[in-house]
Amino acid sequence: MKAKNIFTIILVLLAAASVAFSFYMKDKLEQQKENPQASIGDVDTRKSDEQEVIFEMRHDNPLIKARADGVFYSFDDDNKVTFYKYEKKELKKVTDEVKSVDISVPMSDDTIKATVYYLDNGDDLCGYGVFTDKSDSSVKVYSFILFNLIKLSNGDTVLLVNSDPSTAYNNFRIWDDMFEIDLETGKTERYFSNRNRGVDISGAHRRDFFVTTEDSVTSFGDGIVFFSSRDYQTDESGKAPLDIYLKSGSSEEKQAQGAIGYFAAMSEEEDGGLIYIKKSSSGFTVFKAFEEEIGGTNMLTLPGDYDTAYARSGNYLLDKENGVIYSLLDGSKRELKDYSISAMSFNISEDGNTVLLTGTVTNALEYGVYTYNFETEKASLYIKDEFETLFNPTFIDNETFAYTYSDGENYKTVILKV
Repeated sequence: MKAKNIFTIILVLLAAASVAFSFYMKDKLEQQKENPQASIGDVDTRKSDEQEVIFEMRHDNPLIKARADGVFYSFDDDNKVTFYKYEKKELKKVTDEVKSVDISVPMSDDTIKATVYYLDNGDDLCGYGVFTDKSDSSVKVYSFILFNLIKLSNGDTVLLVNSDPSTAYNNFRIWDDMFEIDLETGKTERYFSNRNRGVDISGAHRRDFFVTTEDSVTSFGDGIVFFSSRDYQTDESGKAPLDIYLKSGSSEEKQAQGAIGYFAAMSEEEDGGLIYIKKSSSGFTVFKAFEEEIGGTNMLTLPGDYDTAYARSGNYLLDKENGVIYSLLDGSKRELKDYSISAMSFNISEDGNTVLLTGTVTNALEYGVYTYNFETEKASLYIKDEFETLFNPTFIDNETFAYTYSDGENYKTVILKV
């Protein structure tokens, strides 16, 4: 049954990530008020009023990190997208530079109409558009769609499509469709072959027929890597095995089978090879496959369940139990000093030197933001009750990070120095 208010559903789904913790933690927080900073190791522990805040701003809708450097965006109940840019230590609303194009996209048996707002500085293209069933009640299959405008290295301008409302406000998401677009006319054309694409129980085309990430469409030269379960039927839980394909021109060829985690990268070593993650008998393996050989090389094998015991940020993987970070490109590892947080999210800076985690503090039983710099070996833990509703922690640059949280009435985004 379709929701009457998609934004209410989205907010409920966002809160679900912390439901497992919240009721238990609230009772414990009351017990800990007399000693809110119980022993958590040799770490610089700060209350919220001791944070090195650079800038903070209240707003009505959550801010989401855009693909362009220093840019954030939000969307309102009328599906209007607003951009903000971080410059001179402030988040400033972008107005004069914003362009827009109206689109009409065929999806399943529906026609999705939306407006895509974008920034185009010549070197980069960054844009987003939103559809909800509130704006068009004639659409029967989809309640929410987010469009992501990207220019590929081959010169094509495309729209990535996400139809999962539970990830509407996430910084990282997977994309389940893709269209080429003419920005002058708004005309769209399907980018992948749609032949033999089945439907799911809702009547929508299978979302797992092809799945991309921003990295998989921008990191393989003129080719595009995508993930697909097109050769399999879904099980009772709705899941199916996942394979990796390469699209080059009109060709879509399978490169690897049995992948997990929606991760794929080209090896930086001279021998090349496609790096991906697959299950093993005791956990999972980071595997490098070669074009000219049958088989490949196991780069790293780890125990446990990939989805629950680990968190990924780009080319790095965090073992949430012991605070060890592994490189997915070469299998090397580094350990976090004074790791004292039950991590719920993991980010690493572009230079790979600084880690940003959010979660619950192991001993103090409070919500916190943990940062660690491998060069200075400095660890810091910021504690605040409102972190229970924190989401979208992200790096702006190698020395600055941001997060958003709800105070129950509106949202607040805070930018800090690491």
